[in-house]
Amino acid sequence: MPQTFISEKICFHKETVLYILTFIGLRIFSYLFTSHDILQAIFCFVSIMLFGLLYFKNEEYAFLLLLGELLLGGSGHLFEFFGLSLRLLLLICFSLLWFLHHTLFLKTIKKFYIPHHIFHLLIALSFIVFFSFFNGLQSGHIPHNVISDTIPYVYFTFLLPFYFLLHNVHTQHSLLRLVVAFIVGSSLFSVFNFVMFSSGATVIQGPYYLWLRWVNLAKITDMGEGFFRIVLPEHFLLIPIALLLMSLLITKMRHSKFFIFLLILILLTTIIDLSRTLLLGLGIGSFVLLYRHNVLSWVKIMLFTLLISFILFVSINFTASQGKTFGFDLFTTRVTSLINPDTERSTKTRMALLPDIWAQIETSPLFGNGLGAEVTYFDTYESKEIATTQLDWGYFELLVEIGIFGAFIYLSVIILTLLGLLHKIKNHILHKSFYVGLLSGFVSLLFMNITSPALFHVFGVFFIVIIISIIMRPYHLLDAFFPPE
Repeated sequence: MPQTFISEKICFHKETVLYILTFIGLRIFSYLFTSHDILQAIFCFVSIMLFGLLYFKNEEYAFLLLLGELLLGGSGHLFEFFGLSLRLLLLICFSLLWFLHHTLFLKTIKKFYIPHHIFHLLIALSFIVFFSFFNGLQSGHIPHNVISDTIPYVYFTFLLPFYFLLHNVHTQHSLLRLVVAFIVGSSLFSVFNFVMFSSGATVIQGPYYLWLRWVNLAKITDMGEGFFRIVLPEHFLLIPIALLLMSLLITKMRHSKFFIFLLILILLTTIIDLSRTLLLGLGIGSFVLLYRHNVLSWVKIMLFTLLISFILFVSINFTASQGKTFGFDLFTTRVTSLINPDTERSTKTRMALLPDIWAQIETSPLFGNGLGAEVTYFDTYESKEIATTQLDWGYFELLVEIGIFGAFIYLSVIILTLLGLLHKIKNHILHKSFYVGLLSGFVSLLFMNITSPALFHVFGVFFIVIIISIIMRPYHLLDAFFPPE
């Protein structure tokens, strides 16, 4: 396949450029209208009306618009309709239209069922989530917290349209262009925010910071010497994508220059994020790439990735500190805190959460305490008790909220998905790197879930849904962009 195919179809396609501009434009307008509730409500209302009309014109286009909001809209709260995010409203609207269109107009239910064991388990999981929702309310949990914890599971409804529409070549092309725009946009946004804070153009607790914190759900941390961590929820999705790119690069594909460019952008974003959870996922996933790959080729890609990461880390720290440091002290501090949690606030807080987490698991081990559960801990920095829904321990949070029974159902979905990927690797040897890349990305989510809600985070669920929809199909998808090796 010629080198120009990928660049013309994805990188230099006008649709990709439009998506990148949309990524930027959404954030500009969100910042400008963040305090104008009426204007935001009007925008959301008009968007929903147009979305409904678009669905009846072409359900595929409506689905792509929904995907576009997910990949380009960050946390999903850039625009809200009196407290309800535009993303959630679009998802509800699409689900209702999908149901009404296929039952009342087409008079068929065949697009509500997928003959696969994973789909059956997801139906069981939906009942568990439904029960845990009311269990949380019955237990006196704050309704807002209960709803917030329920929303990520709702994104499993993406599975039906993905399964029935992803085989369409146009949908595949548009999805991949959206992913490219997501990578480029995320990198540009992280660099822009880093420069804004590092240069002093904006400050923590300033108007721009508050918009980032409460609308984008960002975490901005001053690490000293001009380095500011920029953590955004959508960065969860970058690690599986990076591992897929690395897997494809190991096979020396002809369009490797384009993949290298995207990989560097992801590494840049990850360095600025400086999250131990993301780095752990990337590290563990990298070793999974050894499966069915040439060891020498794997070593070359790993050395390249480490070299680029080192250059980016040193360059960013040297520039931000105006030549005072290369960032080695910062890196040492982040690593040592894993061994000695008392050296850093975030790791110390994570350990302080464990006693109450265990107490809540013991209270209701089988069915959990319901969604929206809170744990309390004593913050030695502020010298007071603090209640939080951020448990920081993914698997324990599953046990606290949906219990052993619910966690067993979800982990059964995970196991069948892993087996499905291994089956694809075995039976589609000509596309093994594509499926090994998905496998490594999936395993990275499993490890990231140790200290984060990766498996029940919106973007984690989104990636899982993509994998499930692919392995459910008996044939290989995306042949146009991932040709046989």
